[in-house]
Amino acid sequence: MTASAFIESYNEFYHAMLADVIRQTSHIPSLAADLEMRKMMFQAEGIQIYGLVLEAASESVADLLEHLPISSSLRAGSPQRAPEPVCPYGVPEFQIPYQPPGQQVTLDSQTSFVPHSGLISTYSDAEGWRVFYNQMTWTADSIQRFSTGGQGYEHDVVLNNYDGQHWAGGLRGTWRGTGWDSNLPWAYLDYATIDDDPNEPVYTVGTFNAKQLTPGAVYYSWLRAYPGNTQVDSAKLYGQKMNVYGYSVWLVFAETHEWIVPPWNISVPGTHYWP
Repeated sequence: MTASAFIESYNEFYHAMLADVIRQTSHIPSLAADLEMRKMMFQAEGIQIYGLVLEAASESVADLLEHLPISSSLRAGSPQRAPEPVCPYGVPEFQIPYQPPGQQVTLDSQTSFVPHSGLISTYSDAEGWRVFYNQMTWTADSIQRFSTGGQGYEHDVVLNNYDGQHWAGGLRGTWRGTGWDSNLPWAYLDYATIDDDPNEPVYTVGTFNAKQLTPGAVYYSWLRAYPGNTQVDSAKLYGQKMNVYGYSVWLVFAETHEWIVPPWNISVPGTHYWP
């Protein structure tokens, strides 16, 4: 998203902050400092943050509260465990036998920051939700294209809505485990869509810290969406290198993007291997 869109979204971000669920239990001091920075930033704009929802082991919550000057405004509660998603392929243990990829864009691992190979699969689960499932693998050279700290990555699946026909109709929800999940390091669901083109609805999961990616590891992400108004659609796929100013979807800004699968070469629903 753009800097101007970020400024316009202060109030929306404030309300989203109150509903955030913090699942990371490591790097407590840096997380505490980040939360305090956000609090002061919004206070400067006349916005008061009164509380956050924390989900972690009790000792992690206690550790976090010890590091926070604003600890008196935070309350720790029992985690609300979401039910496991019901998906025909057993997400996140989704497995598809490897097939040779078709003719597609050639990704140069010497200059590219996007994953070297992977797949995108779209289908309806047993409950009728639309599911976007991605697998992706980076090379060491690709990971080196990210700066140490302060840079993330977003994996963007974009549907074709130029004809008003769209297979998915918006995110099912933002709760991890029911609406989305991923094994990317410092993963997040991008629900900051206020500046998106309605002709190209985007479904995105990203990582706040791309330097923590492991070469050759198989990463996955999935998200659920409401059914759209058509059973057949097309899509494209691209990756974005993100500049990260805080662990929030409202504090990441695109530096550049690179095509993985160009418009509109992905059939939806279905499974598409790349490169």
